[in-house]
Amino acid sequence: MLDEAEAEYGGFPQGTNGAAPSDPRYAAATGDQVTVANAIVTEQTVTALVIVCAPVAQPTPFTVTDLGTANTAANQAAITEALQDMFTRLSSPAGTWQAPGAAVLNGTIHPNMWEEAIGALGLPTFTVASPSGPVVGATNGAMPTLGPISFAS
Repeated sequence: MLDEAEAEYGGFPQGTNGAAPSDPRYAAATGDQVTVANAIVTEQTVTALVIVCAPVAQPTPFTVTDLGTANTAANQAAITEALQDMFTRLSSPAGTWQAPGAAVLNGTIHPNMWEEAIGALGLPTFTVASPSGPVVGATNGAMPTLGPISFAS
């Protein structure tokens, strides 16, 4: 991810997947991917074919209910920020980030992760009505991201 260089695009690399242009065995990458491919090409072994692929965003919509009088613009912004931070920290195209030696969660973002993110805000009540279960990347390279959020009292 290129969190700072491509902040305008949520950190997602811009360009097409592929190999370094100097490798005739595969289509050449473009944009951010060619920059990475060109940096790697001098380090690869003679026979290695290195293909640089960007993750694909998989927006996850949320519905947050039971906010009661806490359903304010300020709290909605805080919830959005907390969920965005959770996805930024934990999501990856291979699943959720894991500390070295930790059990692998098989690419799943579990409900307790978003409950913890929102719960840290100290709201009197809230319910995450949707998603109702774990979020998993739909395909290899899919990276769950925050989608639209609906709020209700």
